Amino acid sequence: MPKKPSVYVEGYNRLPDGRNIWMFQATEEDGGEFGYSFEPWLDSSPSSRGEPDSKDWCGPDWVKSAPSIKRLREEAQPGDWVFLYQAQPNQAFLGLARMSRGGYAKGRNPSPSDFSWFDLDWWLRIPPLARADVAASPDLADMEFLHMRQGTIFRVAARQAELLLGLMRLSKAQQADIARAWGTRFAGGNKVSAAGQGSGNKRGGGAGYQQDVEARLALERYSVDRATRYYRHLGWRVEEFGKPFDLRCLKGRSELHVEVKGTTTDGANVRLTSNEVDDARNPNWRTDLFVVSDIELARGPKGLSLSGGRSLVIENWSPEANRLAPKEFIYSVPLRRAKTVK
Repeated sequence: MPKKPSVYVEGYNRLPDGRNIWMFQATEEDGGEFGYSFEPWLDSSPSSRGEPDSKDWCGPDWVKSAPSIKRLREEAQPGDWVFLYQAQPNQAFLGLARMSRGGYAKGRNPSPSDFSWFDLDWWLRIPPLARADVAASPDLADMEFLHMRQGTIFRVAARQAELLLGLMRLSKAQQADIARAWGTRFAGGNKVSAAGQGSGNKRGGGAGYQQDVEARLALERYSVDRATRYYRHLGWRVEEFGKPFDLRCLKGRSELHVEVKGTTTDGANVRLTSNEVDDARNPNWRTDLFVVSDIELARGPKGLSLSGGRSLVIENWSPEANRLAPKEFIYSVPLRRAKTVK
């Protein structure tokens, strides 16, 4: 039987079988062996961190707040789902995991505050899902971590977990892996799940960002899929990366980064982050800009539908300073340099 929650949260609900869903937050600036970063763990296999359940995650130097420790000690249980959120420097969800043991203490005669260790036996790196995209969703506005200033262990309601997975750019293989690990048929519902360029005015100078998050995510998913097909057709091995670029393409010893933008406008302007600009200017690899413009987006009884669009590619792309507007880097795409591809 699931343990009684120590803190009541309005609207909170567990999975039907009684398991919990958590969000674990790490902050690299806090220090520790790995600076309390999930990155080293996500880059390893579970068996390489301990047998059989990868022991000794976290500890008292990382989980300090009394409510978080109490949740680990009284509520966490084997099989619970975990969303891994890196507060600094990423401010993004980076992975998913499964608990194999609830909170426990080390040493003799432990105090209640010592129950800050836990074990995971499965984890998966995912394309980063930014806090900004979560906060922009009205259906996720009540998530605990968006409102609580302190804490490490946050509750996630079942409906919130479904929405979060729906926002993530999960491949079919990842969805299948999640379904096996979490013991559920649910793995995101095959919803559109990419962050990126939005829609707006059909033509003209504005970047055309659509405030509707669902439409913005659908446009990016549509565009990333098209770019993936294009580069695979050219013989590249394509991997979805996330941030600060969308696709990593490999061919022999050559590495290519692709920044993908999708929009209902003519593609004359796209929005770039400072990290995207820096990555594109890095001389250690070639970067292409792939813009899918003039996408037709319609809403119907079954939801959004997307069609059409013109693919524009600028090879060996490095954003020119005179084409970047300050603050949000509105980039004026040199359409004459772009070639139309199928």
